[in-house]
Order: sequence, then structure tokens, then C-alpha cells
Amino acid sequence: MKFVRTEELQREASQIGEDLLKLSYGAIADMSDVDAGEVRRIGRRLHLIETKRLIIDGGATCEAIVAAILESSSELERVVASLPTG
Repeated sequence: MKFVRTEELQREASQIGEDLLKLSYGAIADMSDVDAGEVRRIGRRLHLIETKRLIIDGGATCEAIVAAILESSSELERVVASLPTG
């Protein structure tokens, strides 16, 4: 398992979220095959990850941050899987 500082993880997730937000309002907003609202919701959640504060609580806040990122990732995978192929 690769250890990553929580702040770095938050920053990277936030950047991905920002990119998804931009896509949801721009490039994919008019595509009928993509649920731009769902991409926007996922992007917003990821973008706000960076604002979560870590407190000394035995790792619970860190686990919650990781869980939110994993949940967002799974949701984005479902959006991508729903796209038509070919």
C-alpha cells in the first residue's frame, strides 16, 4: 500500500472535482448521452474534499475523507459505464 499524505490526497481529489465541474458545465453539458447533473454533483463533492479539516480523532476523519473519495469514484465509474459504446 502506498502511503500518501492526507493533504495531498485532498488536493488531488479537489483538482479532479474541479475538472469534472468544468466538464459538466462545458464540454459534456450538451451531450445527450451524459448525465451532466450527475457529473456536476460528483465533481462538487470531490472539489469540496479539500475543505474538510482533519482532527485528532483516531483517524476517523481521514477514513471519512477516503470513503467519500471512493464513493465518488464508484459513482463516476457508474456514469461512465452507462455510456453507449462504439
